[in-house]
Amino acid sequence: FDGYSTGAGVQDSKLAFAHHKAWERTALVSDLDWVRTMVAVFGWMVPGSFRLFGLAERNEAIVWVAATEA
Repeated sequence: FDGYSTGAGVQDSKLAFAHHKAWERTALVSDLDWVRTMVAVFGWMVPGSFRLFGLAERNEAIVWVAATEA
């Protein structure tokens, strides 16, 4: 999250709420403990399917999020 500002977070939130029902899959790639904790607490709020991947699984995350099957 280097260089990620509060303003960027607000813009991301606006995008998520404006298109809430359009999100089919969300993949988050991180090895940061605090991010993993936040996902465990708030991940249920993400619409559609949601998965957390480690940094070593980045390519798997891209394939999964781009897939069209259920």
